[in-house]
Amino acid sequence: MRTQLELSKIQAQTSQQSEHNLTPGGTRPVREGDSSKFKMPKLPAFVDRKDYIDSWLLRFGRFANTGGWHKESWCTSLSALLTGSVLEAFCRLSENEATDYDRFKEVLQKRDNLTEDGYRQRFRTCSPEEGENPSMLIVRLKTYLERWLKLAEAPQTYEALRDLFVKEQFLDSSPADLSTYLRERKLADLEEVARLARDS
Repeated sequence: MRTQLELSKIQAQTSQQSEHNLTPGGTRPVREGDSSKFKMPKLPAFVDRKDYIDSWLLRFGRFANTGGWHKESWCTSLSALLTGSVLEAFCRLSENEATDYDRFKEVLQKRDNLTEDGYRQRFRTCSPEEGENPSMLIVRLKTYLERWLKLAEAPQTYEALRDLFVKEQFLDSSPADLSTYLRERKLADLEEVARLARDS
């Protein structure tokens, strides 16, 4: 009888601890050896062509990090929140790729042209959207510029940024075939850009 009472007490304490260990989003962090059923994140599903995939993925990543999820489980949770062509892109991945969150993120970014050139174009052509105030537009412009610079792997120095902007202006003002030829080579040195342009 005493053993049964002690066992009941331990089970009650364990149950209370489990309830207190829920994350702010209402999910329990994934732990190795945790065989309990996984609770879906309380996030809205991604709606293709309505949501921006980069902003949506950023929100998902923050939610997962806050919840303490193991990164190996991110794709499983993410796939349940996808719809339309983004879900189709996920289904076309191999078994190994479908468990690699960074690889899946890369596939989605390339699909929506979220590359160095894609962010450069977004920065150059950015204009206010419906319901967007000046402060929001400035934040969006800063985000596009920061992602463009990160993907261009440009050092954060005045000289490197100056050369990047001069190179981009030069390429934009060059004939389309020459501009494409030079962009494909991803050159950072302005002298090399000039030499190749002269010899083409």
